[in-house]
Amino acid sequence: MKIISNFEILFNRIAPLRSAPPATIPDPNSGGNAIARKIVQGHFLTISNTELQRSIYFKVKYTYGNNLPSSSVAPDIERELKLAAFPPTSSPFNSVLAYDGGSLNNEFVVSSTATGVNIPGGDFFVVSTKNLRLRAGETGLLALLPFIQPTGENSLTDITPSLEVRGFITIEQVADAQYINSAGVTITETNPFVNQPVNVVISSEHRGTFVDNDFDGTKTEIVFGSGIRVGFDFDQLAYALPLAEGKSLYTLDGA
Repeated sequence: MKIISNFEILFNRIAPLRSAPPATIPDPNSGGNAIARKIVQGHFLTISNTELQRSIYFKVKYTYGNNLPSSSVAPDIERELKLAAFPPTSSPFNSVLAYDGGSLNNEFVVSSTATGVNIPGGDFFVVSTKNLRLRAGETGLLALLPFIQPTGENSLTDITPSLEVRGFITIEQVADAQYINSAGVTITETNPFVNQPVNVVISSEHRGTFVDNDFDGTKTEIVFGSGIRVGFDFDQLAYALPLAEGKSLYTLDGA
């Protein structure tokens, strides 16, 4: 197992909304609240198989601390990944983990969600992907993204969206992996190189969007006073994360 980097996914305000006493629902466009735009930030992990004579078989794990605040202190903050399985169910979920590569086209690939581990001094959660495959010379992409509801809680119209999860990522070789063949059938294939190390090139980055307070996903223009402003105020962010080994080329040990 190799440690890749840390990660953080967010759907939250970039600054707290303030309301004057007596406590009321703050106006997100009033005074200093106007700068408290929402941020939607996901994590993107790119993995390249530099071996030109073999496939690689691997899984990725996301580990994060159980630092859930009490409901009386911060009732609106979600700090646990509630990942959607594939196909998505009706159960509540706040994030998705999708993989594009090895014949899988943006498939939800979560194998386990919020598996709790208790140790002296604290708790933490581990989320694992399914066993994945990359063919020779191929590059795959894992994206861990906030799930934004169309309406209600954690929607673009929610004035207090509240998803914050931080942790670190690991990768390891596995003994088999799933892929989809030309007939559309999911196949489990044994790793014929299970005891051999393999080289991969990895990049880890955050990408995000700052969303205008008035944007709800449907409007094309908004009115301020007697004037009309067409469009909305969006900003983008994208930045690479330092890798634990200080280099992009990783050698994964045999499974």
